[in-house]
Amino acid sequence: MSKVSIFADQDVGLETVRFVINNKQSVLQSVVVIDENEIAALARASGYDVIFYHDITDSNVADLFSGTELIVLAWWPKIIGKNIIGLPGVRIVNFHPSLLPYNRGKNYNFWTIVEETPFGVTIHEVNEGIDSGDILFQKTIEKNWEDTGESLYKKAKTSMLELFIESFDQLLSGQYEKKPLYRDW
Repeated sequence: MSKVSIFADQDVGLETVRFVINNKQSVLQSVVVIDENEIAALARASGYDVIFYHDITDSNVADLFSGTELIVLAWWPKIIGKNIIGLPGVRIVNFHPSLLPYNRGKNYNFWTIVEETPFGVTIHEVNEGIDSGDILFQKTIEKNWEDTGESLYKKAKTSMLELFIESFDQLLSGQYEKKPLYRDW
């Protein structure tokens, strides 16, 4: 079974860590946070290593993630460096609150309304580009004329956690079909 490190932020990150601790605790290796927060407290109270993102350097990254086979970026707000992306034998996946390839980057909930594009959430592989790795899992979210940026943001948070829970065993095993981000839809 794969060992997992979770880079977690905000309430989606907290609930992701909580799910893994409560359901798959033997796979969790470490939790990475931006600063001291509820996620760090939960991980520490449950006996897991907590790493502060600003403490990851080129000289310690291999030791910090030794044994990690899967890194999950759970609502992670920062672009991770090549020192992490380049770790040998480590798969990295990201939560993205849009139905990629639509609405890459920030303000996905605004652009889906303005551009009238399909909406949903995606778990994709991380590469050196921004939101450009292969798509692993997606969940469509219905929207209507009453939706606002705020309502879509809330729907995305709920759906993202649901998608992660539904796909976690496949993420652990590596048994999933990759879809290139850019293809004929």
